[in-house]
Amino acid sequence: MFIYVANRDVHMSHRPRNSVAHFWLTTLLVVCGLIVVTLQPPHARAATITIDGFIADWSTVPSFVDSGSDAGGGSGDLTSVAITTDATNLYVRWDQNMTANVNKIKSDGFGVFISRNANGTVDAKVWVLFNASGVATTQVEYPIGTKTTIGIAEQTCNVVVCANGDAVSVEASVPLTSFAASTDVIGMAALTLATASTNANIKDCMPGGSTCDGNYYIDLATGDVVSATFTPTVLATNTNTITSTPTNTFTPVPTSTPTITNTPTDTATSTPTSTDTATSTPTS
Repeated sequence: MFIYVANRDVHMSHRPRNSVAHFWLTTLLVVCGLIVVTLQPPHARAATITIDGFIADWSTVPSFVDSGSDAGGGSGDLTSVAITTDATNLYVRWDQNMTANVNKIKSDGFGVFISRNANGTVDAKVWVLFNASGVATTQVEYPIGTKTTIGIAEQTCNVVVCANGDAVSVEASVPLTSFAASTDVIGMAALTLATASTNANIKDCMPGGSTCDGNYYIDLATGDVVSATFTPTVLATNTNTITSTPTNTFTPVPTSTPTITNTPTDTATSTPTSTDTATSTPTS
């Protein structure tokens, strides 16, 4: 006798799942002569992003919003960031407003700090550097100190005409193999630079501000950002030992100490009432 139990996939996603009815077998359990088969749909990967300056294909990828004024406003002050992956590449999009005298990103820089083990330690970086004509060069710095030109980047104002002060987006992709992600979840922070130099000061960072403060954690199996925290959330068995120590110690203290003094009120003095004196007189 076979009993089939189909588990619904409770993983929440911001993008459409594969409509093909494809399931894979995860558990085969024999209990009391009954074969219980648990079926579960696989996680669908994100759709591939085309780096061409048109950002319509980002519509199903969630964005993380920033104030747009925490780094002084204008060029380099991020308004939002979007991050995803597919089976091959890491994709990042930076959004910002240009200053009133600029209609294209020029001589400017963008970056990504990566924690390959999702432990908060930055051990790889991605750089997107625009020259004076607005053309981008993409580099991966891994290991730290070694830069390799790889990947592709583009800005929206290279494919559409932008006016001074318009909103602009930069999108980039680099191969996952270029920084050798060592776990299924990686940590990331996206940033802008003051100039088109990897040694320039950070203008704005997400999460954070003028300095990076935290990570977005991305599940490489699905392309989803699974958390945006300072450190990954870890669920572990509680091994703490609880020792009960009384907080109060009760010592009875008498409220009064009686003192008894016995003083006699009467003093008895014995005084004889009569005194007899014998006088002998001879008789002749």
